[in-house]
Amino acid sequence: MMNLKQLTISILLIITSLSLFFSCDKVEEPYFKPVYTDRNVLSEFIADAQTFDVDLYKEFVNISSKSELIVPMVVLSGDASVAGNSLASNEIVNRFRLNTADSLLMVNRSLYYSIYGVTKDRWQTRLDHELEKKGEFNLEINGRFDYVINQYAGAYSVSSLNGFNQRLSISIYLLEDSLSINSQTVMNVLRSSKENIFLAKQINRSETLEKEFTYDLSSFADLSNLKLLFVLEDLGTKEVLQTKITFIEGLEFSKNKNVLVEDFTGHKCGNCPKAHEELSSLQNTYGARVVPMAIHFGYYAETDSDYPTDFTTPVGDAIGNKFGVTSTPVGMVNRVGDEGNKLLEFSSWDATISNLMTQTPKVGIAIAAQIKAGKIESQVFVKAFEQCDTLLKLQIFVLENHIIDKQVYYDHDPEDIEDYDHEHILRASLNGDWGEDLTAVPFVKDQMIKKRYSYSLNSKWNSNNLVLVAVVYNNETKEIYQVEEFHLQ
Repeated sequence: MMNLKQLTISILLIITSLSLFFSCDKVEEPYFKPVYTDRNVLSEFIADAQTFDVDLYKEFVNISSKSELIVPMVVLSGDASVAGNSLASNEIVNRFRLNTADSLLMVNRSLYYSIYGVTKDRWQTRLDHELEKKGEFNLEINGRFDYVINQYAGAYSVSSLNGFNQRLSISIYLLEDSLSINSQTVMNVLRSSKENIFLAKQINRSETLEKEFTYDLSSFADLSNLKLLFVLEDLGTKEVLQTKITFIEGLEFSKNKNVLVEDFTGHKCGNCPKAHEELSSLQNTYGARVVPMAIHFGYYAETDSDYPTDFTTPVGDAIGNKFGVTSTPVGMVNRVGDEGNKLLEFSSWDATISNLMTQTPKVGIAIAAQIKAGKIESQVFVKAFEQCDTLLKLQIFVLENHIIDKQVYYDHDPEDIEDYDHEHILRASLNGDWGEDLTAVPFVKDQMIKKRYSYSLNSKWNSNNLVLVAVVYNNETKEIYQVEEFHLQ
């Protein structure tokens, strides 16, 4: 029989063997420490548009402003004819089975005792609860707005910090600020949406998924109060995992009075280069607020064997004849002056410009344009800064810079310059010799008009040197109220 000593030795050998087995053969699973980031909290104020409670909305604004992580959205459902209501809002109400008879708050679309929306007495509790949760996703947006086609386009990327084994989706919501509802200015109102853009069934730790998107905004004339809200959602539970807002760059309407100088000139006009030099000097003094336009017109603009290039245009001829141009150089500054007495010698341009620039413009102009498939594709926006009770017209000119050609220059050696740099040459009008009516009278303050143009390029033009010039003028007096230029390249 085995004695006590032998038994003890055997037990020790067994323990040693087991220890060696586990230490040599077991591969430990790596431990991944979870990584977290801030988690934005989507706070949705759900109400009926027709019975909108202003006081309750103010309380919603107050409670939403207590943390930078809270992203507010106002969802107004009900009658589609009521201001602020949208199909997108009604879809959310139906999807989450909400009762809008009482205004509700839905926070990150998480369930609370099997319901999504809670009444005012639970608002703070629900927000505090969601703010305590940690974020495991990064959501980034890279896009831009194309004013020519009225579309915001780009790509979004979703990064998972710890991995996720459920299906994800992205919803894009268009929000509008400064809507007047029941005499209350309301912010972050849901206007439209693109929902259920699926990402994947699974995303690994530290993996980033990217997807392109587009959002059509052609139904909105004023883009300055719009923004896109991107919502990352667990498709199964509907819970919001992360949000991101991107602002759509609004149109900029200059509040400074700009000045158009129409310089009537000709390539055989030996004194005209002095007017060109005066224009350059004025641009150096006043910057972009002076918009020059060289109109080749009259006897000294005619062609011959020595000067074969024809710089004249039908629209230039119409303007020159209308205002009685009989000699060059001469010009008009915003077409101010009495009927039949608008033409000025170039020595008088500066004083007139200086006086006009002290005035406040009646309208603002913004231009968006590009060259695409051999055409100038453009949109022009005009906004009334005050009510205008006379008919206004809008005209869009095409100018070309840096045309190297012949020019006579008196007192220059030589007088016939072979490689003169012709600037600001009028090439065409996109909308006729006198433009088109802007709007019916009156043009009400803060009203905005949008016009779209498509114009085929002349093969002789250098598309790299083209400029659009938009003017709004009084149809009775022909005085120009505002002018803006846009360099196509």
